[in-house]
Amino acid sequence: MAINYARIFNRRVTSQSQPIPGSNQVRNSGGGYSWQVDDWTRLDRFLILAKAVVVGMTSNGFTLADPNDRGLLDVVGFDTSAPAIITDFFRDG
Repeated sequence: MAINYARIFNRRVTSQSQPIPGSNQVRNSGGGYSWQVDDWTRLDRFLILAKAVVVGMTSNGFTLADPNDRGLLDVVGFDTSAPAIITDFFRDG
């Protein structure tokens, strides 16, 4: 049985120099239209962000990792749960 894709997809054509009718797209620097995103989303889409883990066996009162940088993780102590925590940190964007 053949699928009639014309019945599934909309054939309406919108050029890239116009927003999709009924959408909340904004004009971009390339002369087209796209959906507005915040700065973090833009970074996540276009950059490969590095991540690092700093592991210390005991706390000495200071940290090498900036607490405001979401690409850094400070770990103090090391037990059987540490590898899973570090793995989750690297997997979760």
